[in-house]
Amino acid sequence: MKWKNFLFCLLISFITLLFTSESSILYPINTWVDVHAIFTMGKGMMHGLVPYVDLFEQKGPIFIFLFGLASLLSSTSFLGLFIIEILCLAVFLYYIQKIIQLFLPLKYLWLLTPLFAVFTTTSPFFAHGGSVEEICLPFLAISLYHLISFFQTEEISYRTILIDGLLAGIVWMMKYTILGFWFAFAVIIFFFLLSKKQVRESFYHIFVFLMGMMIPFFLCSLYFITHHGFPEFIHVYFIVNLFHYSEPTRNILFLVNPIILFIKEAFHEPLFLLSVMGSGYALYLSKISRKIKISILFLFLCMVYFTLLGGLPFVYYFLPFLPIVLLGMCYFLYTYQSKLETIFFSKQGICLLTVFMTIELYLGANYKENLLVKKEDVVVWQYKDIIQKEENQTLLNYGFIDFGLFFTTNTIPTTYYFERLNFDYDAYPDNMDALNQSIIEKRTNFVLYPSLYSKLSINQEKITFIKKYYDLIEDEIVTYENQKYQLLLFKRKQ
Repeated sequence: MKWKNFLFCLLISFITLLFTSESSILYPINTWVDVHAIFTMGKGMMHGLVPYVDLFEQKGPIFIFLFGLASLLSSTSFLGLFIIEILCLAVFLYYIQKIIQLFLPLKYLWLLTPLFAVFTTTSPFFAHGGSVEEICLPFLAISLYHLISFFQTEEISYRTILIDGLLAGIVWMMKYTILGFWFAFAVIIFFFLLSKKQVRESFYHIFVFLMGMMIPFFLCSLYFITHHGFPEFIHVYFIVNLFHYSEPTRNILFLVNPIILFIKEAFHEPLFLLSVMGSGYALYLSKISRKIKISILFLFLCMVYFTLLGGLPFVYYFLPFLPIVLLGMCYFLYTYQSKLETIFFSKQGICLLTVFMTIELYLGANYKENLLVKKEDVVVWQYKDIIQKEENQTLLNYGFIDFGLFFTTNTIPTTYYFERLNFDYDAYPDNMDALNQSIIEKRTNFVLYPSLYSKLSINQEKITFIKKYYDLIEDEIVTYENQKYQLLLFKRKQ
């Protein structure tokens, strides 16, 4: 039965991602600049370059390594990433099924699994596909299942707590703003056991959890030590990220700003807002103990603070909240099971849900306008043909994150700063200063500058600067995330 369930999850995962992820074989390219940046890093890693030493990025080493594995399968397509996404979503759905089984009869699995798969992948928080938040969903689901099981039995084995610590450590080495869930997880386990006067066991459990969490850190540290890059790993991934990437509120709003940002984003997404409110209401009405209700509220608030304390409310940051919303949905269905069963499992109900999911799968895909577009109609594929005519194919992204030209040309950066990340210049001038110096010294044969079309007059100064050292050879207008960009390709002056 377990294998049947997992194969069902695998099938649902493949079908939904086929339409909703831009890594899918139905899309000519994943247009997301973040995905391209990590793919470039991963490909560089597979070619012997060391992250943070030879190439600069702020995402974690395990995330970069996963993209490196994807590049080994295909360095000029996202097939490898698509397979990783399918496996991650399948494991996520499998553990969602296990959570559902804690509350509801088996027949609910076949209805709620595809419904939640569609709900997750057509959410605006899913973005283009391939985010670190998406890759972390199975880890969240596994630990959430362990936590709900603990609520029911008030027992958790050392083996289980070690696994949860290991999962937390893996996430820590990918993106530590997602760690709010596991911080709350460990605190809840500790105080639950403490309330039962199991003082020794509560401290043992925390120790085992922390030991599991340190394993991925030690393995990553070992890699960087053997590749002479440990100081750079600590400096870039920890110090630069913590003190330069975001700008936390430093006044009394420090305590309320994450809540404000969360509410503002929720109001922009009515379905998500209704889901959160409905989940909260269902938890309030449910017959579970007050201690569990407070624990779930604490879990939710920890996720909000860890995610948004830096003051950067990117839409995809909210994807990890969806499993918590599902938990509320389960409590809701459990509370009103007798009333809702006749609606859900009637012929009319099943037909309506099937039709809804089919329509939503296509119409709800975030970037459906790129579905089945031909490669030759994509500008970065056109620019690839121009660049590959030259013997020297070195390239630099200027003033923007990786727009995909390293991917299409199948090249690896030759400069440490190969893109401009989301740093304010005053907070971290090194990034932009290095890019400017690369232009002055004409270190690469080509420069790609995506200039926001609405700010052409402002960006004209940068264009003029580049033209001192490079000739403009191509100029196309592209649409990226509902904004127009002038995609300028420059070639080094002789």
